[in-house]
Amino acid sequence: MQKSVLLFLSVILFVSCTREPVKPVVTNGIFLNEVAAKGSDWLEIYNGTGASVNLSGYMIYDDPALKFTLPSMTIAAGGFVVLYCDGTGVGDHTNFGLSSQGETIFLEDPKGTLVDQVDYPAMS
Repeated sequence: MQKSVLLFLSVILFVSCTREPVKPVVTNGIFLNEVAAKGSDWLEIYNGTGASVNLSGYMIYDDPALKFTLPSMTIAAGGFVVLYCDGTGVGDHTNFGLSSQGETIFLEDPKGTLVDQVDYPAMS
């Protein structure tokens, strides 16, 4: 019994030590605001700052290997931009879809700094 407990704890320690470090979120006033992942997939980005912001070069993704770089689009102060997550990868259409089973969406600024992330649950 003791050997199996020791083995279990060794595995837990090994797994926790080999995980990728979690990238910290550095909020800059740009937020992922709403997500719809059932039917037409879309997400909304909100500008919580007092000035308009050009999103050119911001990256959004659910898989770090498939980052979608946003084209030149401006969000007014206190305004919103909707992105359609349909896999086309053109304009305001991302190169990925959203899972109705729930997942995490990440938003990075042009320097690669993580500015927001949203974990959303399964959508019925």
